[in-house]
Amino acid sequence: IQTEVMPPERLALYGLHQNDTGSASDHFPKVTDFIIPVVTQVAENLPDGVVDFAITPNPFFSQVRIRLLHSQMNEWEASVFNIAGQLVHHRNTTAREVAFETAGWPSGIYFIKILAGEKVLTKMVVKQ
Repeated sequence: IQTEVMPPERLALYGLHQNDTGSASDHFPKVTDFIIPVVTQVAENLPDGVVDFAITPNPFFSQVRIRLLHSQMNEWEASVFNIAGQLVHHRNTTAREVAFETAGWPSGIYFIKILAGEKVLTKMVVKQ
């Protein structure tokens, strides 16, 4: 990072000062300063008969439940991805509701993608 061009209030968040870059080295800890826009829902070509799916609770701690709402689909897939886009969990199911045990997952933002046929619906959730 270039501390010379960062606003003082942003530097304070990381305990840095305006001229810290001058003494920077590749041996020092790295700080990345970026903003991720919050996406709460992305819908692409909803499957026939699927109006939505519910995620409870959100935010979640040790378990998250996914329930299809108003669905005529017999089979569907649920995939969970972390903020880096890595697949964390996947399940094929015919049940109307599934639960994932999440106690071992790190806190952070996850995306749950439902695939029914060739149709996709994705929502963001938070693990505390």
